[in-house]
Amino acid sequence: MNWCKHTLFRLSALCLILSNWSCYYGYAPQRVRYYDEPRPVTSRPYAPQRLTLDLIDQFNISPHSLQNLNYYLENGLVLYQSASHGVSAVTPSGELVLRRQTRQNEIVFQHLARGRIVSLQEEFQFSRFRSVYKISVYFAESSPYYRVSPKYYALTFAPNLHGEYVLEKSFWGNTVTFGGYEYTVSEAQTENFLLVEVNLQDDYTPTRRMMPAEQRY
Repeated sequence: MNWCKHTLFRLSALCLILSNWSCYYGYAPQRVRYYDEPRPVTSRPYAPQRLTLDLIDQFNISPHSLQNLNYYLENGLVLYQSASHGVSAVTPSGELVLRRQTRQNEIVFQHLARGRIVSLQEEFQFSRFRSVYKISVYFAESSPYYRVSPKYYALTFAPNLHGEYVLEKSFWGNTVTFGGYEYTVSEAQTENFLLVEVNLQDDYTPTRRMMPAEQRY
């Protein structure tokens, strides 16, 4: 009698183990599947964009490529030289008459003026502890009347604190050298950035992992 009880007890325990084992493996997650879902390459139309150090570094733009780009000027630019001359006189009634004559020579660059590179100079920038390129651009059509190199009439751009290429001015004043002469930059205008035409092509391919959901029904 005891032998029958022990046998029934063992059979019950075995059935319980088998039942739990089947339930565990019935709900066990399946192998995770990996697959790539290719997407079509999207292309945006050409549009002017500020040239930055991040753009150069992220897309590995070489010095040779920089020399072959079309460049544009963001915001209008006015350079001027002014000179004043004053004279005075005294009227018979004892009044002082002052006369001031001012002559101002201006050079105007329009917004989105197109230019070409004439010089690419590598320079070490201590604020970034790295070498950067200074870019000199000539914003005018070549003319046979110019007997000097276009480099003589180029404007130089260098990265600012945000890495954007901006018009480089003198350290102590708001002046630039153009055509061998020093010109003052109009203080009423905003900063002048260097633009390039960019056609961004996005090639996006996500890698997905499909996690099986628990089947309740």
